[in-house]
Amino acid sequence: MINIYDSVNELTANFEKTDEFVALRDAINAVKANENSLKLYHHMEEIRNKFIAEQEKGNSEMSAELQKEYKEVEAQIGQDELIKNMMIHETAVYQLLNDIQKSLTDPISNLYDALK
Repeated sequence: MINIYDSVNELTANFEKTDEFVALRDAINAVKANENSLKLYHHMEEIRNKFIAEQEKGNSEMSAELQKEYKEVEAQIGQDELIKNMMIHETAVYQLLNDIQKSLTDPISNLYDALK
């Protein structure tokens, strides 16, 4: 019997060598190295966490105050080239992961296609 986790560990090691992952790592390091960008990133995370906490309490919508704060930070992020670059590379990494996931789940889809 094959140990699938050996293959996953190899895939993980290869994933960390992809252009997409390396670019994201470099972009994150650039944000970490810039005090203003890092502070702005942490502020955005703080707002997201507040919103998640509100959702967990059953509040599905952001308060007007939180919306205002979010929009202000979002505008600042739109001006921060380091964070924008990080987000672009993050999107590329997640696209690669979606492609990998599709490859992994295609055999399952094929099994169910046989029922048609």
